[in-house]
Amino acid sequence: GVRQTLAFSASRPEPKPDTKAEAAKAKLRAAAPIALETVSADSEFALVLARRRSDGGVEPVALVDDEAMVEKAIKRAGL
Repeated sequence: GVRQTLAFSASRPEPKPDTKAEAAKAKLRAAAPIALETVSADSEFALVLARRRSDGGVEPVALVDDEAMVEKAIKRAGL
């Protein structure tokens, strides 16, 4: 048999950037850090979003208020 190779270099469009995600990231970069002691949650577990500081440490900047996402994070924690 004869094998043919097809090139698709120019036929695929570039993916569009997620501008909502980029805008949210910009807000999180500018957000003041929060103290974990001040986080109040209605359920036993909470999902806290942290950013990396320039010194390599991390600091919490937001509380994710989405029970489904919290459940997913618990499953992925791998403990």
